[in-house]
Amino acid sequence: MHLGIDATNIHQGGGVTHLVQLLSAASPREQGISKITVWCSPKTAALFPEKPWLKIRSGAWMEGGSLKRFFFQHLFLSLEMRRAGCEIVFFPGGTLPLISLLPPVTISQNMLPFELDKAALFGRFSLMYLKFCALRLLQSISFNRAVGIIFLSKYAQDKINKCVKINGLQKLIPHGIEPRFIGKARIQKSIDAYSITEPFRFLYVSILMPYKHQIEVIRAIKELRDSGWPIALDLIGPFWSWYGKAVQNEINNLDPDGDFIQYLGEKPFEALHCAYQKSDAFIFASSCENLPNILIEAMASGIPVACSSEGPMPEILGIEGIYFDPRIVFSIKNSLSQLMSSPEKRALNAKNASIRVGYSPWTNCANKTFELINKCYENYCRLNR
Repeated sequence: MHLGIDATNIHQGGGVTHLVQLLSAASPREQGISKITVWCSPKTAALFPEKPWLKIRSGAWMEGGSLKRFFFQHLFLSLEMRRAGCEIVFFPGGTLPLISLLPPVTISQNMLPFELDKAALFGRFSLMYLKFCALRLLQSISFNRAVGIIFLSKYAQDKINKCVKINGLQKLIPHGIEPRFIGKARIQKSIDAYSITEPFRFLYVSILMPYKHQIEVIRAIKELRDSGWPIALDLIGPFWSWYGKAVQNEINNLDPDGDFIQYLGEKPFEALHCAYQKSDAFIFASSCENLPNILIEAMASGIPVACSSEGPMPEILGIEGIYFDPRIVFSIKNSLSQLMSSPEKRALNAKNASIRVGYSPWTNCANKTFELINKCYENYCRLNR
């Protein structure tokens, strides 16, 4: 079987990481797939491994504006894939083209279109909110049309099945994790061992967007610091539009000298494991996720976690963390103080969280993904003889 992959609308973030890791770990011939052809931009193509069964196709239109890419992807790409000999297509971006001449398999990676109350944090009349409203419609139609759909978490699967009638095969396939993130739970020291000059350092890794609630976290850290706690916060993640400016302004207002809050900007994915290992604890304050890879990486790293109680986070972390409402500063403040005040609880949570997440290599994810695609193709052929 010849598999086509439409990656023309994947340019950064978790979508790129997922596809790169998937193709790097894959042995598709074991699942009945003899050849894979990926359509993507030259920038994305440079990240893919060289494999004898992998072919990359790029075009000038893939580097163009969003309107141009939308036009070519939805009206012409399916025809080009069929001419190239593809027999089934995987759409990791979650949205199928308007014209699809081949059986499609897709994946749900973004919950914002299906949790519009969280998307409203961008502003109910903003372009981002309207974008997620449009994506809800397009992805609902896509999930209904697909012969197969991959879900990353039980939370997302249950939520979307309540919103959309899904006719194709469904499979729960979480992402894998790289071995460099696996760490050993450290000995936890009493908070008395820390000081204002050598503080207890929290880390929060995520893009600066409203539903990630960095501003609420910053305010909680400031209040704890003012109460005498020897605490500091490192923020890592891409800077996004007006919310990134709001986060920077909040840092400048509450800690103008940079004594205890540092925004370190975006760091290469290849270096993130070092940031986890240098931290004393982790904060994850997102209110909308499908599968929070960042949380999984922190758990695997062996550091204690204070976590949002929203979305799939309790499904992932279980009882091995201290939860808070990410919209309420007092709730965040209370959870962080609980975590810091008990080294025994920190040690137990860190150890159990690393055991809970275990080690699921990307080969497992790749094998299950291509097994599903092969099964979808067999079903499609049987029904369309």
